[in-house]
Amino acid sequence: MRKVLHDLGEPYASSVELVSMHSTSKGLIGECGLRGGYIEAHNLSSRAAEMLYKLKSINLCSNTMGQIATGLLVDPPQRGV
Repeated sequence: MRKVLHDLGEPYASSVELVSMHSTSKGLIGECGLRGGYIEAHNLSSRAAEMLYKLKSINLCSNTMGQIATGLLVDPPQRGV
């Protein structure tokens, strides 16, 4: 969705609020039990950013395996590196 927003050009690219979320256990790879995920936000108002920060601050952290799985999800291993 970030690419679509960018491709729309102005005024949308710099004014539309966009929040994308992905979960390791419920997303594309569907690894049940690996509690991890991420949120990516663009063009959030300062008030929305404050509320999102508060909301995420009260949640428990994912376990170590969930953190590793999320890291591999966003930056997979490359062959030969």
